[in-house]
Amino acid sequence: MDESTFNNQEEFFIEEIEHTADWAIRVKGKTIEGLFTNAALGMLYIIQVTSLPGETKSKTIEISAMDIETLLVAWLEEILFEMETNEVVFKNIVVQSVEKGCLKATV
Repeated sequence: MDESTFNNQEEFFIEEIEHTADWAIRVKGKTIEGLFTNAALGMLYIIQVTSLPGETKSKTIEISAMDIETLLVAWLEEILFEMETNEVVFKNIVVQSVEKGCLKATV
């Protein structure tokens, strides 16, 4: 992931937190959509995902969960699943909506 990925996000905030057994980050957003976008970008940043030049495609992701916390975990899991199974790297992540336990995003 290159620096331009983060510069395109208007409200990006990530803070790495010390943790004895794992990685931990704190993210913020002005809106719930911004928070979910920043959580995804922060995860990609901390696992040091890098994009290569080449063809770019976008994909719409829609997921749902019983509460906001579970939705956040499902969102991050979905990004990792897509990257692993389809061997892709997401350069631009935009969460359009988070409401009533449902998320819609373009990656």
